[in-house]
Amino acid sequence: MADITNNPKSRAEAMSLANTLTSFIILVTLVIWYDLLVQVNVDSKLMQQKGMQLYVTVTILKKTMQFLREFRDTRFEKSLVVARELAEELEMSPDEMVFSNESAACHRWVWKQFAYEADDESANLNPTEKFHTTFFLVVMDNAIASFSERFQQMNEFIENFGFFVPNCR
Repeated sequence: MADITNNPKSRAEAMSLANTLTSFIILVTLVIWYDLLVQVNVDSKLMQQKGMQLYVTVTILKKTMQFLREFRDTRFEKSLVVARELAEELEMSPDEMVFSNESAACHRWVWKQFAYEADDESANLNPTEKFHTTFFLVVMDNAIASFSERFQQMNEFIENFGFFVPNCR
């Protein structure tokens, strides 16, 4: 778009969008979300089938929970590898294939109400660890909490109404 338009505003916006989409943080985020959403989408489609039985749904939820826990523990490094491969395909330089330390320039001041409150330790982390802590673990913990709630609701349903469904207990 930036190459074919004569409008300077459109050209600047296209260049800005292209630069943003080729940042390493965006690539890692896309890889993580893609891996998560593919698995959740497959499981969701299975559970929405017309003849789905309750005990099969519980089994699918258990396997999804197991996948999320394993993903949280092991997949961050694999996501970085895949993102680096994508960056190489996009012809990014090795200097661009790292997390930038831009957030350190915009340090937010947080007031402490009490003297015993600890300082923010995330300022001491390198950019990769900071991304892992502030994005990856937060996303994974939220996904696990959401599926845990659904799993708990399903178990309560089985406890209350499981006698209606054969092979459920």
